[in-house]
Amino acid sequence: MIVVIPTYQRLEITTINIKLLLGQKFKIVLVVSDQYELNYYAKFPVYIIVRPNNPLGNKWQEGLNYARRFNPDHVVILGSDDLLSKDFHEKYRGVSIFTGFRTFYAYSERLYQFEYLPEQPIGGARIYPREYLDSLDWQIFDTKKDRLLDDKGFYAIKELNHQIVNSTEVLAVKGNWAVLNPLNIKHKNVKLMGTWEGEGAKQLMKEKFGYDGS
Repeated sequence: MIVVIPTYQRLEITTINIKLLLGQKFKIVLVVSDQYELNYYAKFPVYIIVRPNNPLGNKWQEGLNYARRFNPDHVVILGSDDLLSKDFHEKYRGVSIFTGFRTFYAYSERLYQFEYLPEQPIGGARIYPREYLDSLDWQIFDTKKDRLLDDKGFYAIKELNHQIVNSTEVLAVKGNWAVLNPLNIKHKNVKLMGTWEGEGAKQLMKEKFGYDGS
């Protein structure tokens, strides 16, 4: 499994994410947008390329194109502030079909669990087997767009065998950085399933994701 992560001006959470992923033995393709970030992340055993941050769809696609050269069995698409569960690699490395997730956690002072209501799964942690990517010539992002970047890949595989599971394997960490989708617990696309505060929130995150919010 190889994880593709574009990032921009999120040094702290991206660093945490990299360390957690390396602990699971993932290969990582990191797509940055300036020389400072390239130099900063060079201390980690990850593959780094530099691409402009706009259009964002092109940045994502360039990361996927780079991952292709390693001929991975699976590619995981992941936002830089989306953390995977501690046993994600072990649980999902053998999937043979496109896999996405319906539920997720989000953390911003409090911890929330949501169900995602649209037809397609959340964007973070989508797993594309190589056979699916080959059938699409690895083109799953609209390279001219900055928003709605998850749509092309999902609708391209919608008619193929796929699964959207309810297991909550993603923690979206909302910090003081720019985001495309700010936390809104009343958004029409989500249903709030649970809320945790204080030590209860930190304990759950630590047990599930290896992250305690600090």
